[in-house]
Amino acid sequence: QDYHLMLLPSLLKAVVPKMKVGFFLHTPFPSSEMYRTLPVREEVLRAVLGADLIGFHTYDYARHFISSCTRILGLEGTPEGVENNGTITRVGTFPIGIDPERFTRALETDEVQGHVAKLLNRYAGRKIMLGVDRLDMVKGIPQKLLAFEKFLEEHPEWRDKVLLVQIAVPSRTDVPEYQKLRSMVHEIVGRINGQFGTLTYVPIYHLDTSLSFTELCALYAVTDVALVTSLRDGMNLVSYEYVACQSDNAGVLVLSEFAGAAQSLGAGALLVNPWNITDMGQAIEDALCMHEEERRERHRVNYMHVQTHTAQNWADTFISELNDTHIEADLRMRHAPPPMDIQEAVAAYKASARRLIVLGYNATLTTQLDAGGTGSMASLARGGTASSLPAAPAPIKRPHSEALKSLAKVNPKVLASIQELCQDPANLVVIFSGSETHKLEEIFGDLPVWLAAENGVF
Repeated sequence: QDYHLMLLPSLLKAVVPKMKVGFFLHTPFPSSEMYRTLPVREEVLRAVLGADLIGFHTYDYARHFISSCTRILGLEGTPEGVENNGTITRVGTFPIGIDPERFTRALETDEVQGHVAKLLNRYAGRKIMLGVDRLDMVKGIPQKLLAFEKFLEEHPEWRDKVLLVQIAVPSRTDVPEYQKLRSMVHEIVGRINGQFGTLTYVPIYHLDTSLSFTELCALYAVTDVALVTSLRDGMNLVSYEYVACQSDNAGVLVLSEFAGAAQSLGAGALLVNPWNITDMGQAIEDALCMHEEERRERHRVNYMHVQTHTAQNWADTFISELNDTHIEADLRMRHAPPPMDIQEAVAAYKASARRLIVLGYNATLTTQLDAGGTGSMASLARGGTASSLPAAPAPIKRPHSEALKSLAKVNPKVLASIQELCQDPANLVVIFSGSETHKLEEIFGDLPVWLAAENGVF
């Protein structure tokens, strides 16, 4: 599980090819435009594709992965997953959950009830907002604090009536970037408390530490509004934990649209863009002023989801899908021909008097080839013998600008190899594709080849 082990699936399959391997990524998978900047982009994708089943928290992350496999590796994406060398690697969405019963049992203990009583007494007469985050750049803590500052500036009537408890669990304290983030957060907290605080009122209670499970449950239980403002998050189970502890209070969840939980709890939460400080400030007011009937209906929707989509349910579903994937693998397998023997192909090429070379376009000519591979392909053309063949269609002349545009769509080395093959009159080259006629003519119109577009219709 998770990105630390992305290379492991292919390593396991190399040792035991029939092993059932499932891989689940708990972090967001970036769009293909972002992912393609990695130097080891192909190696990582091929390693993960060694798994029989690949799981993500949300549909967006799964779509990004399939798109990366298509654009970077030239593989075909299907409704089931990714077709890879005759087999299909299943790609699915499996939103994780929590164990809600654990929180329910904890709330009934005397220890948690004691913490609840102390918190209610300490913060009596004030609305409580809560943020529980790891001190990390992607958690959006500065944005959350700035939104609270904006809210206090625009709504002075709420000063002394609402407070924010922010738990920032230390993370990677030896990394300079995290040290700068910690200093920034402390600076914002100090500024807000200095501007809006009084002798009897502190707007923000900020803790650079983690809480015990019982303390956290008590804090969840007394909170009126929970703020989850992640800039990017795999799922964010704080939102689930808060909902599980709110069976009596029916508090409001303000949730970032960039958290994976937004696709699961979005129906009952107030979704916000954490980069829009003004809108987040407005969402805080909406949450504090929400009528009880709406609060309870929103909470009911989310509470039912948390109770039914548990961590155990997530694990059972993934394992069940993995077993089904492995059992049905033979039925879904698309048998690929064995690899061509290069020496035999070269010998047969040189010994033949007439040659018909049929090439596919998608995922064949568009597949990245190294310089050696394309050079060897082209060198075959120089070893053949001439013979009379049907004349290829006359090349379609195009402006120089369109030629450059065509070269940008297919590797120029591939086009050069095809051109060299066509120079031997013993060769007849046919390019077969499901693409439209105008697209093939745009790319190969300057080459003396036969084109079979739209799967041979044209």
